Amino acid sequence: MGFGKIFSESWEDYKRNFKSIVLIMLVYLLGTLAFAGISIFSELDSAISFIYIIFLAVFGFLAYIFATGMLVNASVKHKKFSFEQAFKDMKKRYWGYLLFNVVFGIFLIGLFLLLIVPGIIFSVYWCVSSYVFFAEKKGIIASLKRSFNLVKGRWWKVLGYSLLFFLIYFAIWIPFGIVAGVFELLHAELIAQVIDNASFFVTIPLSVLFYKNLYLALKTKKF
Repeated sequence: MGFGKIFSESWEDYKRNFKSIVLIMLVYLLGTLAFAGISIFSELDSAISFIYIIFLAVFGFLAYIFATGMLVNASVKHKKFSFEQAFKDMKKRYWGYLLFNVVFGIFLIGLFLLLIVPGIIFSVYWCVSSYVFFAEKKGIIASLKRSFNLVKGRWWKVLGYSLLFFLIYFAIWIPFGIVAGVFELLHAELIAQVIDNASFFVTIPLSVLFYKNLYLALKTKKF
């Protein structure tokens, strides 16, 4: 399956589930707002502000994981999904997916700290591991191994498709970034933040859907 086919299917998935995706991204936005609050409390010098910073950081991280997990889980199992069903399904797998992300993050950070190249290599090998985790109901290590085996022998092609996709990703983000930058120059930081966050409602879901379709292509040997 060519890049154009995978991307066009991802775009169709996005349009088909637009309403549900917007609602899921509002959950994601809660995480963004929590991290934005950290910058406010970091300017205050008190023990209470430190507690608030820790709370907001944890809440923001958990919201990110829940929202992305909802989208990954729902999209890999259903062509069309509702927010309610995505939320219900994610509650059943949330803590497992949270642990998956912690382990995945530790492994990748360790590889990047060891040397940059191994980190890049394995980030490509493991790029569909979260879809394996939900769709095939495998454990954390088994999901990483399965992703490795799916990409094995097609690593360069997967890397090439990823680079092509992220060129499109940045092409979508740039107009939002330019407009947000103009408002920052006008000292309208709040408006700039809203515009910048608006880009997430397109770029992040499209990324999840693209790698979902890449996973399905790898799994069915149509890649």
